[in-house]
Amino acid sequence: MERMAVVLILLGLALIVIYGGFFLIKSLLLDAGMPILIKIGLILILLGIIVVLIKMIWERARGGDDEDVNRKY
Repeated sequence: MERMAVVLILLGLALIVIYGGFFLIKSLLLDAGMPILIKIGLILILLGIIVVLIKMIWERARGGDDEDVNRKY
């Protein structure tokens, strides 16, 4: 039951952060006065963050853990 409560709280926080971030990025990218290089840079940074997050989630879901405590070199 406690685990479900934590999951619901985290989902709620994630939705609020995603919603706010969406409108922040939308307002930045649609600003006519902002140079095109800054817009492209923001898009590339966001895509990089998304790729890293997806990769981390994918690795965790597969059970792959890079840190093997018992490994001897």
